[in-house]
Amino acid sequence: MEFADVDNVKEQIPVLIGNLNNRGSLSAFDVVQQVKLTLPAAIKYNMAKEVAGIKSALIVFLTNETSSGSYNPFLPILRLIDESRRAFTKDEKEAIYPLSFQRFTNEIKALKEKQDYSLHGIIELGKVLVQYYAKQQMFIETDSILNSIIDSIEESEPNMPAMRKVSIYRDLVPIVRDLGRKKPLERINKILQDNAPHIKDEMNLSSFKLSIPSDMIEKDFKAMSEGFTDEQFLFILALRFVPTESELKDYSDKIIKGSKSLSMFRHLYFRTDGNLSHEVNPDLEGSSAQFDQACSVALQYLGVALHVMIMKGEETGRLNVDSIMDFIARIPCLPEKRIRIIEKGIAAFLDNDYITSISILVPQVEYLVRLFFQTNGFTVTDNDKIGTTSDALGTLLSKEDIIVCEKNISNYLRLILSQKTGWNMRNLYCHGIEDSFSLTHADRVFHIVLLMAALMQPQDK
Repeated sequence: MEFADVDNVKEQIPVLIGNLNNRGSLSAFDVVQQVKLTLPAAIKYNMAKEVAGIKSALIVFLTNETSSGSYNPFLPILRLIDESRRAFTKDEKEAIYPLSFQRFTNEIKALKEKQDYSLHGIIELGKVLVQYYAKQQMFIETDSILNSIIDSIEESEPNMPAMRKVSIYRDLVPIVRDLGRKKPLERINKILQDNAPHIKDEMNLSSFKLSIPSDMIEKDFKAMSEGFTDEQFLFILALRFVPTESELKDYSDKIIKGSKSLSMFRHLYFRTDGNLSHEVNPDLEGSSAQFDQACSVALQYLGVALHVMIMKGEETGRLNVDSIMDFIARIPCLPEKRIRIIEKGIAAFLDNDYITSISILVPQVEYLVRLFFQTNGFTVTDNDKIGTTSDALGTLLSKEDIIVCEKNISNYLRLILSQKTGWNMRNLYCHGIEDSFSLTHADRVFHIVLLMAALMQPQDK
């Protein structure tokens, strides 16, 4: 969102300054959002007097926010100041570091006293502070902050899973190493070594193991890939794992009849009454909602075969960042910037970084769906008294069924992305409701990216 013009910005600046000086009942988060919106606009329009007023009020705000809490406003403000470049003088930037250090100290104190604190805030603010103090060659302070970060990680949760602890330290190690702080680095290495056996134990706690006959894998993969170019293989992979209506019905009928044998694959979804459920709702017998839910579970079962094919594709070199991005980049009218974003998501997926992959690719999937409908002559926006708005994804997917090789693509996309009684991944992830970032979800998002690319390949190919 951006302000329409200079006058609009001028109207908002007194409101922002008033909230910075006394936020009253507003949350710190709300005030920070105002800063992120208004300050860059004031800088853009060269409003020097107004920017000076915001900067002065910002110091007041941060001074009042040095107490600990679950939301740390210093992190986004410091990032914004860094992005503002020349708008802040060196002295103005340095005036904020003592306040940042005070907030850091209060967070650690709250942790020790088991009060409200944010471990993420301690770690991230500590990273900023060590960079600053090391630059000032204040190495005693630098090491003290690093040790405080380490102490906080160790004290925050005695039963923290080793996998979680190691992932936190993994992000800290490059900073400590680049700063050349030997003793803190030795301490971290010792902690990592101590946790290595626990990681092995945690990985062995998997609730089930799945075995699929290797000869069936080889036969299916050979049929999909042998004699085909990389582009043709990706096209086949995209369409192969959209189930037909009969496949979904066959699996769903079995599920509705009460099969419990594969309950481990059951997916979290919304029931139509708005509550959360892990299983098909028996009260909806015969309804379309229950059928959607059964189809969702069926897609979980079918996802096993999809994952095996993806693994096989990686193993043989048919699936790699270059081949996939060459395929996606052939989509007409796909902007270069969007290609770079999608590439980051694909690289994360192939690197098994499902949090990053899903976070990046779910919004890109929505973009690709919109682009598909737009290039096929559909209107993807609506006009109301506020202005022009984009149609909701669910609205787009209900416009008309896309049928390819007897497969209803629209129904597949609805079940995975927007149907409340389906996986509903777009809404659950984009609204911060879902946080599993599972392998199964990542596979389906990756598959839909390939599917949309396949649907939009140039006609002469």
